[in-house]
Amino acid sequence: MAAGSKTTTVRFDDPVVLGPAWLVFEDDDGYRRLRGVVDAIEPRRLDARRPEDVALRAGLIRHYPGLPDDAELTVVSFHVDGPAEGDARSGGA
Repeated sequence: MAAGSKTTTVRFDDPVVLGPAWLVFEDDDGYRRLRGVVDAIEPRRLDARRPEDVALRAGLIRHYPGLPDDAELTVVSFHVDGPAEGDARSGGA
C-alpha cells in the first residue's frame, strides 16, 4: 500500500470527498495512516457490477456483513502522497 500497490478501494455507506485525505490501511501489524489524495470517485450499484468485479461481492460481504444486493457503492481511486503518520489503532480501509 505505501509502495502504491493498492490504488483503489470500494466503500459502502462511507462518505468520501476528492482531494487530500488520511488513508487508513489494515495490515498484520494493525492499522496505519498514510497521507494521500483521493483522485476519483465513481458511484456503482453492487447489482450492476462489471464482469471483472466477480470476486468483489464476496470480499465486500466479509467487510460489510448484511450488504444488500442493490447496495450503492463508491469506487475510490487514490494515491499515497507521503510517509506514514504513526499508527492509527482505529478505523480501516
